[in-house]
Amino acid sequence: MKPAAERLQLASYPFATELVPRFGDMDVQGHLNNVALAGLYEEARVRFVSQLFQLHLRPDGQRPMLAEARITYLAEGHYPGRLNAAVGVLRVGRSSYVIAQAMFQKCVCIGVADIVIVWTSGGRPCPIPEAFREALSAALIESSVPADA
Repeated sequence: MKPAAERLQLASYPFATELVPRFGDMDVQGHLNNVALAGLYEEARVRFVSQLFQLHLRPDGQRPMLAEARITYLAEGHYPGRLNAAVGVLRVGRSSYVIAQAMFQKCVCIGVADIVIVWTSGGRPCPIPEAFREALSAALIESSVPADA
């Protein structure tokens, strides 16, 4: 299903970073490989989280765990060419949150991703600490509609 219109706009996201694909990210058809794009989404997500809060300050024994990753490919990405990766928070729940991402090349959205993160303690879901919840809430994107709604 097509993402909500605001998910396709770079301005909807509170964080953006430039990524430079490598030659090895290209497949035999001459466009960016889907697996390589997944790695680029991950790089953007790590940059976002690192800027949002310092994970080393989390309570002992607690950590965020990736529970689900969904990428919707909308157009081909090409090498060479820079990418703009946009990241924000779609939803914050009691023990989980959803990171929303979009990848742009030459001002065209080539894909979106929704990443579900569960906050855990001892491998079990637990409430997100208030300081982290506040940081996540401050990074909500303009849309509250998931990519598949």
